Amino acid sequence: MDYKQVGLICGIEIHQRLDTKYKLFCNCRPQITEEEAIQKIIRKLRAVPGELGDVDPAALYEYFRDKTFIYDYFAKETCLVELDEEPPHPVNSEALEIALTIAEMLKLYIPDEVHVMRKTVIDGSNTSGFQRTMNIGIGKETSLINTNHGPVRIKDLELEEESSGIIEKTGNRMMFRLDRLGIPLVEIGTYPDIHHPDQAREVAEALGMICRMTGKVQRGLGTIRQDVNVSIKDGARIEIKGLQDLRLVAKLVENEVLRQKNLLEIKKILLDKGLKEIKEKIIDVTDIFKNSSSKIIKNVLKKKGRIIATELPKFHGLMKKIIYEKKTLAKEFVDYCKAHGVQGFIHTDEDLSKYKLETEFENLKKKIKATDEDIVLIIAGEENQSKEVAKILIERAKQCLIGIPEETRFAQDDGTTIYARPLPGSARMYPETDIQPVTISNELLSKIKENLPEMPEKKANRFIKEYKLPKEMATQIIHSHSLSQFEELLKKYDKIKASIIANTLLSVPSEIKKKYNLDPDLIQPRFFEEVLGLLQQNKIAKEGITEVIAGLIKTTKVSALKIAEQKDLLMLPKEKVTEIIKQLIKENKDFIEKKGKKAFMGIAMKNLKGKADGKLVNQIINDLIKE
Repeated sequence: MDYKQVGLICGIEIHQRLDTKYKLFCNCRPQITEEEAIQKIIRKLRAVPGELGDVDPAALYEYFRDKTFIYDYFAKETCLVELDEEPPHPVNSEALEIALTIAEMLKLYIPDEVHVMRKTVIDGSNTSGFQRTMNIGIGKETSLINTNHGPVRIKDLELEEESSGIIEKTGNRMMFRLDRLGIPLVEIGTYPDIHHPDQAREVAEALGMICRMTGKVQRGLGTIRQDVNVSIKDGARIEIKGLQDLRLVAKLVENEVLRQKNLLEIKKILLDKGLKEIKEKIIDVTDIFKNSSSKIIKNVLKKKGRIIATELPKFHGLMKKIIYEKKTLAKEFVDYCKAHGVQGFIHTDEDLSKYKLETEFENLKKKIKATDEDIVLIIAGEENQSKEVAKILIERAKQCLIGIPEETRFAQDDGTTIYARPLPGSARMYPETDIQPVTISNELLSKIKENLPEMPEKKANRFIKEYKLPKEMATQIIHSHSLSQFEELLKKYDKIKASIIANTLLSVPSEIKKKYNLDPDLIQPRFFEEVLGLLQQNKIAKEGITEVIAGLIKTTKVSALKIAEQKDLLMLPKEKVTEIIKQLIKENKDFIEKKGKKAFMGIAMKNLKGKADGKLVNQIINDLIKE
């Protein structure tokens, strides 16, 4: 696709959790715990006017959904601050310094004074109904990320509290855990300078890497998330939230461009058909369906529900139109229903025989005088809720005549998105009155500037020069989430080659999945420490690393040494290795004469089963063959 021609405009926001001793506004442990919750609390949240008296549309939308929120409370990770029963403590100075460090690395303008603001959020992700955030840095002309598609300007950097972690949604009840709430994170936003999907991925990778250079960010799934804002010519700004996999950034942008492009095509089709407006026509048609043999309808009526109908003029055939990734316009509309607690609707663009509703829909079309060009649809459920959803669907259908509604969407694991809520407005921010402004002193900034971490390119060159890492491996480790652990392990295990440590961190996760069909996300940092400790003590060979870590995943309470013993991976003494190789040479004399020593090396290593170092084995083979 020619993204310049379609007018792609994109900006990105990176949210990275910081690795601090305490949470942002209290002294609780900033970790996701494996312990059981000690208590639950139940809340209802309400939309309130901001400082100027306006109510944010996204907050109003969440309020009308009438959700009940249940929060799990933990012993060491939560206190009265997370419960919104106690004022927040002063800003965590460690988190502030990390945020200032990243701001300096990005060459941002840093204000003399930092003010904490409240951002209205009543989707249940915060017990107070707002998120606390503060601006740490503002972009300057020199605040740029250079990409293969041109420079991208950095807009700002915020330090804010992480939201609660969602556990489950059941009807109008949502369950969260409070251990995540309040963990410090930085949000880095760019200007809409991105004009190609690959450029979005480059920017996300670069910003994530700069954060990792500090060595002060959390690692693992969910610790970094990307929000992407996308629009095209004649389209609208769409905010896509919550992407966790960097590899999907480009695909997410591509899909959103396709979605908007096809929605604009639907607009053109409707206008060409002469459709100028869609009038609201919502009627109760339960009588038509009261004798239906459809299981869906029977179940609704059994629960005293009602059947609500409406029509979309000139929409015939459009509900089946693919927008992207096999996702139809009907599925787009269904997402709106689900966001309002209704599973979906039944319409005349689908096969009605699978619902056993052909006759009922024929009678319905006659009753509302629909033509073959129109779509007739029904919503089955609680009366007031169904009528509300019908209104929402009509409003969404009206947007098809305008083009694309501005909205917030949630990223899915396959690179698609679903509707979340209307786009937030400017009325959602107002000052936090419980926390005094923080003065940024010249002394603090001088201290930070004197101790800035290396930038990625400089660090990669140092790894190549100082540790003799191949260029490709140095680049890989710099871009990986294992960078800070690599540097920690280098200091701790100075007798092991840097290339072995790097290869362990980079290759073992994929080998674990491929060879043992285990989830690499189950590898704990201590597994690498334990196995490299055995390697440094010459208790195992590097060939046994993957097998020991696989064993640790299966039985986490057992030590690496015990696993190595159980797997018979402990290093053999030199005398025993020599004895085994001597016997193998006798058995493979003809093979060695035909294929050579290098080929025989593979036979020797296979028989030794990782219980001898490759360098030692090679030396013994050479010595014995000379003899």
